[in-house]
Amino acid sequence: EFKKLLISETKKNHFSLSFDENVTNLKLFDLSGNKLQTKSVQIQNTVYLELSTLNAGLYILKATTTSSRPKTFKVVIQ
Repeated sequence: EFKKLLISETKKNHFSLSFDENVTNLKLFDLSGNKLQTKSVQIQNTVYLELSTLNAGLYILKATTTSSRPKTFKVVIQ
């Protein structure tokens, strides 16, 4: 289980996510289950996402790591 998920704005509408484990893939879904974004990355623990196209609301982020099964997070955009 992730101990930390840090989301910080690096530039307007560009966000970095920092994990305690190395990530290989991220998928972002709306609450209806529609996949909005997929990002495959080289093994790393900080990932940058573009979120400017998303409306305010609740989203689901699934992260695949090198050491375990996918982790799921709630993402709130205000």
